[in-house]
Amino acid sequence: MRVLDVGCGVGGPAREIAQFTDAQVIGLNNNDFQIQRARKYTKIAGLENQVTFVKGDFMKLSEQFGEGYFDAGMFKLLSETSVILIILLY
Repeated sequence: MRVLDVGCGVGGPAREIAQFTDAQVIGLNNNDFQIQRARKYTKIAGLENQVTFVKGDFMKLSEQFGEGYFDAGMFKLLSETSVILIILLY
């Protein structure tokens, strides 16, 4: 299964999913600094063969990956009082 983490930040949820499943997780972000940190933390966790991070625009997913590339996608909604993780299965 291929999972997309939209706006992955430094990759915490992507690594968690990879750690407890056999999914291949791709984190998408537009911030180079966060992508580099995500790659560093993922290597430390020993998950670099299962989790990757790329720079991209979530509005252009089909251009970057092609139609139907992912089996599921997730994103996080943050507020002052809560964090909501939403996972969509295609």
